Amino acid sequence: MKSPLDHRQADRIGMSSAPSDHACADSEITGGQAREDDIKRIDAALRRLEDGRFGLCLYCGDQISMKRLDKDPAIMSCGTCNED
Repeated sequence: MKSPLDHRQADRIGMSSAPSDHACADSEITGGQAREDDIKRIDAALRRLEDGRFGLCLYCGDQISMKRLDKDPAIMSCGTCNED
């Protein structure tokens, strides 16, 4: 069984075991976008709470189950519509 390259071996043969700067930048953008999307979903859920529409499916108007709301309080659809 071959052992994985350590950092010194990888550097000697021109390979880096560390992620590239480009890969790090991509993951930061993706992570930042995910956080931004989460904030938007939470803000929308808070607006629905203020408007008296929290817990109602945005697609059919039916009540969203407590099980779904417990799993994701910002969820926007019932189990039937399942558009999230």
